[in-house]
Amino acid sequence: MHSAAAAGADELRPCEATDAGGFRQLLDAFHHAADRCPDERVRQALTFAGRPALLDVVGRSLSERLVPTFAHLTATSTGTRPITVSIWDEAVTGLEAPSLSDPAELEWRRDDWLLSSHADHRCLREARAGRVGCLDRQTDHLVIAYASASGVSLHEQGRPAARLLAQIYRGLGVTRVHAGLVAAGEDGEAGALVVGRSGSGKTTLTLDCLTGGLDYLADDVVGIEQAGDERFIGHSIYGCANVLPFHLDRHPDLRPYARSDTSQDKALLLAAQPHPHAVRARTTLRAILVPRVSSGARTRLTPFARRDVLPMLVPDTPEHVHAGFSERDAARLAALVKRTRCYLIEPGRDPREVAASVRAFLEHPPA
Repeated sequence: MHSAAAAGADELRPCEATDAGGFRQLLDAFHHAADRCPDERVRQALTFAGRPALLDVVGRSLSERLVPTFAHLTATSTGTRPITVSIWDEAVTGLEAPSLSDPAELEWRRDDWLLSSHADHRCLREARAGRVGCLDRQTDHLVIAYASASGVSLHEQGRPAARLLAQIYRGLGVTRVHAGLVAAGEDGEAGALVVGRSGSGKTTLTLDCLTGGLDYLADDVVGIEQAGDERFIGHSIYGCANVLPFHLDRHPDLRPYARSDTSQDKALLLAAQPHPHAVRARTTLRAILVPRVSSGARTRLTPFARRDVLPMLVPDTPEHVHAGFSERDAARLAALVKRTRCYLIEPGRDPREVAASVRAFLEHPPA
């Protein structure tokens, strides 16, 4: 992993870093950590929505927890000005994140996190137990300090710094939505967005497709980009799924790959581990599927009203709202729904039959 991102690494020390939100102090601390522990540094070239990116981690145990969810986004080089995510482990390096003295313009808070805006929204800073980070949206540089690798939860391992990373995608013209995503076709360019509220069956359907030979992109976090008036691209942000025991009962072959923690009800599945060639970075959206739990033996697909789909894509929780959602995002999603066929899917009992039905639908869509 180290050599893949070596090119362009010298550009990572900007001499005009902003003071807003404590960004400069965090970046300086990261560089001190890297200088202090060079053998702990792991750099990986990636792509975020097709743009060059660099994940730069000081702390090998921390990298082993955070990097795998991006494995399907691996690239061979970063280019000269990549989106950069710089991370260090405070426990390993002995360097703590500096405290913030810059007053916030706006604040959003819950019991377990605080998000603040600085310098006319140029910088966003998030603080929570075990992690603090700051994003400079002008330079697309995110710096994060984790207290220790051992304290990183399964949820964080699957979706590191989700709130701040969503802002990077937003700056790229990509809207983050709560949905799953799978694809079929010879080149994987016939994608289906899987839409529904929590508990509607998105993960079940996407796992059925993964184990049934379709391409997998996400189970509940997707990036949507509009490419012209008629074409929409679905981007994978994380290559993981959060699975419950009944998912593993339905797919026992996935059980050896699920990471579990007694303190959490869901296990973490990194989809590329059991199916390394089935996890894609992007696809063209051809359909929207709305799953509904059914007791039927065979899968049924029936047309679904577009007017009922859009509300499922609009953020409905404080976490998704605070990740950023604008009128432009709403317009993008409205255009997607208007131009994409929408179907209700009631999965059958056999996961293989479900996957075959989705494949047939995407490769030979009804007239």
